[in-house]
Amino acid sequence: MDLAARSERLAYDYPCNHSTRACSQAVLMAVPETCGAQMQDYQHLLSSFKKAQTLYHWFEKEFGSWFCHEIIGFHLDEQEKIREWEAAGGRERCCRLAGETAAQVIRILQED
Repeated sequence: MDLAARSERLAYDYPCNHSTRACSQAVLMAVPETCGAQMQDYQHLLSSFKKAQTLYHWFEKEFGSWFCHEIIGFHLDEQEKIREWEAAGGRERCCRLAGETAAQVIRILQED
């Protein structure tokens, strides 16, 4: 399994198996775990504005926004809204979003 696919799987699994609803948290957990020792080689890439800008533009084009409530259509600050979000398949959608984003981060880091 390549790094992007592995990272996608880890980030997909993270919000589904932990008590979080944060895509960014899932991505930040999956990418270092995927790369392991290789992360030291990627440090210069992580600090690169161009790479961050590439991710930003990809994410916004792919999901329509950077704001969670705009992407998922719910404000998750009330229990009732959380139940509605979950009933509408929100957790699965967020897991996919986290997985896709982690895979894209790996692809961007591997460019050059």
